[in-house]
Order: sequence, then structure tokens, then C-alpha cells
Amino acid sequence: MYFGKCYAHQVNLIVKDVFEVAFIATIERARKLVTKYNHSTSKWLPRSDKEFKALYGVSPASLIIVEVRWNSSQSSLASILRIRSAFKMVQAKYSSDDDFPNELRVDDAFFSEIEMAERSAID
Repeated sequence: MYFGKCYAHQVNLIVKDVFEVAFIATIERARKLVTKYNHSTSKWLPRSDKEFKALYGVSPASLIIVEVRWNSSQSSLASILRIRSAFKMVQAKYSSDDDFPNELRVDDAFFSEIEMAERSAID
């Protein structure tokens, strides 16, 4: 009987748990950021798409953090880092709005935490 696939899956689950426990606050904040943009299809998502297109020429997809595998969390963190300038631009333009959500507020410390988490996931 061959247990290689099952063993690999168990190792993947252990890595996910360690990764998410070590960076639980960072991953949760990133999850809230991405979820808020993805669920705000009538206001914040179109505004962010406009900034993404202005900065990068395309509108990148923000990935949702799925709790099944650690690499989905890592992929989402990497996507946030790739478009961090656009997140900063949206905040710079709209943070004075009364209804600007706290989940969309970003700063350099947040991106540093994401860099550290993403780097540790690939090491």
C-alpha cells in the first residue's frame, strides 16, 4: 500500500497550520482587505479597479484567502504585495470619505508584515 499522497497532504496541512498560527493577525487583516474589496462591487471595487488600471494598465484579480492550503494564503499575500501601490492610491484618494472602511486602510507596517509572512511561506 502506498501512502505517499496521504503523507504529502498531511505535511501540507501541518505547514498551513503553522503558517497561519505564526501569522494569524496578518493573514486575517489581509483576508479582510481582500474580502472588503471583492464584496464591494458597487463602490470600492470599481474605484480600486480604476486605480489599478491607471497604475498598471490592467485590473489584477485579488485572490481570496482559502483556509484549505497554505499556498493559497501565500498566493494572496503575494498578490497584495504586487498591487500595494494601488491600495495606497485608493486610500490616499478616498480615505477622507466618511464611509471609507477601516478594512481598506493600509500602511507600510501592514505591507512589511505581509512581506515577512510571504517570505517565510516560500523559505
